[in-house]
Amino acid sequence: KNRDSEELDMMSELFIQAVPKIELIPPPAAKEVYLERVNDRTADREDAIYALVHFARMDMGSAHSEAEAKSCLKKVVSLVRKCVDSDPSMGETAAIVFLKCGGMCEAVNYYYSALWLYEGSMLFESSDPNVRYFQHNNLGFCLNYFKQFAEAESYLVFATKILPHRYNAWKNLGVSLEHQACYREAAESYLRAITEGHAESRSAKHLFRLLDRHPELLKIPEIMAHIPAARA
Repeated sequence: KNRDSEELDMMSELFIQAVPKIELIPPPAAKEVYLERVNDRTADREDAIYALVHFARMDMGSAHSEAEAKSCLKKVVSLVRKCVDSDPSMGETAAIVFLKCGGMCEAVNYYYSALWLYEGSMLFESSDPNVRYFQHNNLGFCLNYFKQFAEAESYLVFATKILPHRYNAWKNLGVSLEHQACYREAAESYLRAITEGHAESRSAKHLFRLLDRHPELLKIPEIMAHIPAARA
């Protein structure tokens, strides 16, 4: 049975273990200071973009509707886009800043803000495969959280193609596949995550929980052959 339901607790599905709570620290100066800096080529524009995205994150957190929150994101994306258009070298910086701020939101369980910031990061191109990998992996992770498993799958598959020897996307892809009732493919993805992560514990926990839920998978020789290594 597909476990995608309204009652599905995605925190336990994604993490298995407890998630520590941390606090986000706001930028030290007023927003107006950074609005001036972002258009000043002699200033630290990376710091200005970072601060403005943080302010947008704060505005999204206090928004009264999804439309209002998305409007906050659109405003800061438009602002940063103007900066990048005037200085294309800032595009890489913008991609990284949105990605990092999304990660900070994710760390405090602000998943809507994280999702939108990752989408914002994807609007800026990066030549760094690590950045491209985490843009796709992190967006896929958040889509999993919101039970948009099929959409998450496409981003996670792309991430595995960018850096196939990183385990994160394989693990998250396993979650996506498991909740689309593709159980064998999910098990194979978890096994690949275990291999690439050198027996990383969360990937192993995902696999063995899947096997507990679907013991018929233990009859598949290709899966059984890897179980001893997964338990190591």
